[in-house]
Amino acid sequence: MDAALASFAAACQRPVAAVAEAVLSYRTEWTEYEPHLVAAGPREVFRLLDVAETDATFEGVYYFHGTRIFDTTTFRKEGILPLGQMIDRLWASLYTLVADIVTDTEWRRLRADIEAGAGAGGYQYCLKTPSPNLHGPYAHLAREHHLPRDGHHNYLTIPEIVEDIARSCGLDLAQRFQDTTTPCVVKFRTTGVDTETLHAGFWYIHGMLHNGTPGWFSQSDYDGRGNAVPPEDVVSVELIDATR
Repeated sequence: MDAALASFAAACQRPVAAVAEAVLSYRTEWTEYEPHLVAAGPREVFRLLDVAETDATFEGVYYFHGTRIFDTTTFRKEGILPLGQMIDRLWASLYTLVADIVTDTEWRRLRADIEAGAGAGGYQYCLKTPSPNLHGPYAHLAREHHLPRDGHHNYLTIPEIVEDIARSCGLDLAQRFQDTTTPCVVKFRTTGVDTETLHAGFWYIHGMLHNGTPGWFSQSDYDGRGNAVPPEDVVSVELIDATR
């Protein structure tokens, strides 16, 4: 949170303490998402700081990609790849987990069945794979949104596509995957900031300062739309303690 607050203050060209005071002074009781209310908080704080919203300039944004992976060093080598560049590799890696109980021929037949929609997760799998080259990578603006939350998929436990495959084929695949992979959060940089992201950043700071949680209104997601995040844009790879 300190880095986000410092960045916000630098963009406003105001002292960190002044920005924190202004954000803390803005309180709200509403809980429903309303676009005009989401914009009202940042607008009021900019007014208190005597800054025009259009004058708050950022060179880019940091996003956080949460996942669970066999080899966390691949992010530094290859960046973050979309589903289309990962799907064949993923199937090959998953097979190594069950090669003691399934033949290669059986595994290929199982993949064909799931790709046809069979199994408990086949339908969800097919929703993601018709155009895999347009799928992801995805990320959250707030790192905290990758930590377990009620009603949200926990990508640090198992990626959705792996869960779809595991639910369809059984074989204790989900547990084997979790036993041999590492949960991590990958921080990367992007260029450009739109108004929606600016407002989400404000609400992240607001929530953290007021009650130590980012809050729903800080939700802002990144969608690479099939474009990989290059390795030079990866800032850090944080390994997460799965026991916490």
